[in-house]
Amino acid sequence: MVERVVYVLGAGASYDAGGPLVRDFFSRDSERSASIHRQYFDGIGKFEIMERMYRNWAQYETNPNVESFFKRVEFQNLIDRDFEDPLNGDVVKPETFLRQLVWYINAYVRNSVAFQRNPPGYYFDFARSLKRRGKRFSILTFNYDLVFERAIIDELGGVDYKLGKFRGDYTHSDGIPFLKLHGSLNWLWCRNCGRIDIFDKPVGHKYNRVACTRRCGGYKEPLIVPPNPNKELYLHVVYDLWKKADKLLSGADRIVIAGYSLPEIDASARELLLDHVRNTKRFDIINSSIDSFHSIARRLGRVSDTPLPTSFKDYVRTISD
Repeated sequence: MVERVVYVLGAGASYDAGGPLVRDFFSRDSERSASIHRQYFDGIGKFEIMERMYRNWAQYETNPNVESFFKRVEFQNLIDRDFEDPLNGDVVKPETFLRQLVWYINAYVRNSVAFQRNPPGYYFDFARSLKRRGKRFSILTFNYDLVFERAIIDELGGVDYKLGKFRGDYTHSDGIPFLKLHGSLNWLWCRNCGRIDIFDKPVGHKYNRVACTRRCGGYKEPLIVPPNPNKELYLHVVYDLWKKADKLLSGADRIVIAGYSLPEIDASARELLLDHVRNTKRFDIINSSIDSFHSIARRLGRVSDTPLPTSFKDYVRTISD
């Protein structure tokens, strides 16, 4: 019988290709970060205002990061409390600030990955292993980048985003199921008509306004779900992907969680995985952090069949030999 395997990928799996972790956002510790902030987020202006507001908030937080900051911005939007620029007192509406923050996250991820032009070869080894092992595979990812689908397209010929009528040249029905539950850097969508445009490369990473091709009066925006607990506000037309992910997980013989720490703020992801992980024949956690390794097992109520913490790179080596 052919084993059905579902991979669940997080930021840690893309890290060696330049994909940022939560701690990297709003970091000014490297030349790369400074370049990304200033060059790609609509020049310097909007980012510097956003950064000042982040720093002003972060000084009172024990463990500040972009996830908890987003939660704060959403709360101020809920109670309709404006933000003030700590430098000059200028007012920014929370709804506007939320939109800018989504664009910033999109720009930062896109240019972090682009900074490393040639991803390590083990991503292609992973794709080749899927083809060689002759098993039924599906991938669920919480990442926005295109690292894995590019490797899979090179080795297997294509992916299927499972977006139905929004299919394009970059995704087709005979490709490996590749569900991006938080959206993607190469998807743009219109709030007015709901149309999604799929491209073969990241797009819309600058803060601008692109008119919808349907002439509905709307504008294209990045289709990404930011790191926040209230995902229903941002799922939009990708909401159906979560139902399809649930169906794929229910039929899995093995679930492999790779490079995903299952943070508390991602309560929806935990609920999606919970019952399926407990009922599947085999469950593997691929994570080099011992704290994350044990935390994932506790939150999902099942010990990993891979007994020790390991990096995704080392895991790929074991399935590629």
